[in-house]
Amino acid sequence: MNSDIKKKIGGKGEKLAEKFLLNNGHLIIARNYRSRFGEIDIISVRDDVYYFNEVKTVRFSEFHPFEQINQRKLQRIIKTGLIYINSSKLNIYEYSVSAIGVMLKSNGTYKIYYEKHITL
Repeated sequence: MNSDIKKKIGGKGEKLAEKFLLNNGHLIIARNYRSRFGEIDIISVRDDVYYFNEVKTVRFSEFHPFEQINQRKLQRIIKTGLIYINSSKLNIYEYSVSAIGVMLKSNGTYKIYYEKHITL
């Protein structure tokens, strides 16, 4: 799959994930936060807990979106999240790494998978 199509699919998935979070009471704090270790797709807060959300989008005929998240990716998200906490000067006492999987169907519909606290 060429990189333009991949970016388009990923961007659509991130917009759907953001909508999902907003509909579930999250406040979006940052999008595509980058550090030298990697990127966090969406940082959100709900009930004083900060969520570092990894979004994975696939077409329905492919594999499950969470299969793309491995131990190395999880460690990079945590390191980037800790950099965010230290640089934000906010009193962040509780955080969680979450995964949002978006499966896009060919007919334009989609399915969202959400794992609130991921560990590997």
